[in-house]
Amino acid sequence: MLSGYYSDVPLPLAKPNQIQRLNAKSAKKKFGKVREIKSTVRGKNIIPEDHLVICKINEDVNHGVFTLKPIKKGDCLEYTGQLRVRSSLAEQRYSIAVAELSFDNQEFHALAEKVAAEEKTTLDIQYGSQVLELDASEEGNIARFMQHLPDDKEISCLEFTKGDPCDIAQANMEIKVAATQDKAGQINGAKVFLVANRDINANEQLGWCYGLPYWFGQKRDPALFSLKTGEIVPRGHYEYRVIGLNAISTIRAQDAFFAYAPKESLMQSMQKPAIAFQGEGFTLMASTAGIKKALAHNPLLINVYADPIAVTLKGKCWKAIKTQEKVFTLSRHETGLFSANKKLIQAKYQKIGVDSKVEDDEKGYSIVLDKIDEAAFDKLLRL
Repeated sequence: MLSGYYSDVPLPLAKPNQIQRLNAKSAKKKFGKVREIKSTVRGKNIIPEDHLVICKINEDVNHGVFTLKPIKKGDCLEYTGQLRVRSSLAEQRYSIAVAELSFDNQEFHALAEKVAAEEKTTLDIQYGSQVLELDASEEGNIARFMQHLPDDKEISCLEFTKGDPCDIAQANMEIKVAATQDKAGQINGAKVFLVANRDINANEQLGWCYGLPYWFGQKRDPALFSLKTGEIVPRGHYEYRVIGLNAISTIRAQDAFFAYAPKESLMQSMQKPAIAFQGEGFTLMASTAGIKKALAHNPLLINVYADPIAVTLKGKCWKAIKTQEKVFTLSRHETGLFSANKKLIQAKYQKIGVDSKVEDDEKGYSIVLDKIDEAAFDKLLRL
């Protein structure tokens, strides 16, 4: 069971007699079956866990972590949990991504293969469709209770109708990932640290920026806290420059940016479609220039990195190559597997009028879909 200090009242409102030491019985009552994984890291810059206290904030956001003593910039706390491999689209609570698994990022592949084998899951690194994560949902330490605090990028997406933007508590911790190695120099593990990005005063809440994709997955807006009082800022005091968290999944294109927008704004702004968006119940084609134009109206909840474009359909990530205006060729490779029946796979796509090719190779098999336009995307979504 989790150990440490606990208070039913957030600091600095809590009185000394309201801060209690957790024991097995009280921890089980408050946190259920969450098992503790103690940090084994020692050093002068490590924040002692007995300097921290878990506080109940309210029923909506639940708990947060506050510091009883000042923390210096650069001091850190290990985030403990279990290593897991999951889909990059499955945003999980209490999880921190260690590495995106792709052909361009080979550093953690051997470790991810070991983790996947232990979990009896299939490792599919095609186009970054999976991530290696540290999951503290069932096992972890006090760090798992830290709340989301926005960074500068998120603050810039806010428009305040009341109050002062400078009064919003911003992230005072940042994520750092460190690989551990065996005697042969091979990566055999990973550690995640939350590092103070400034000097932090006693009684302050600790928090890091979860990132907007997390809240996109949770289908809700994050809570904001007042820097002066520590209380939650009323939702009526500010608005995001977006309307709702509409389901627009990850794409990739040449220009890098990060944001989100409602479907209607995108449709009004896009010209000369060249990039395919897949979301819940709709497909949209757009140009990079059109995306930039849309940003002038609303930010977009889209990750954009580099060519080639990657489009996610039905949980599978496809490489998309533009063959002509508004038309793509999609390809996907299944590693470590071989196609059971090429004719069955081809017949599935033939039913919706999509040309397909299935080819085996020494690493698995690939599927290539030709002449994919907006109508074909719509059919693929319904397949």
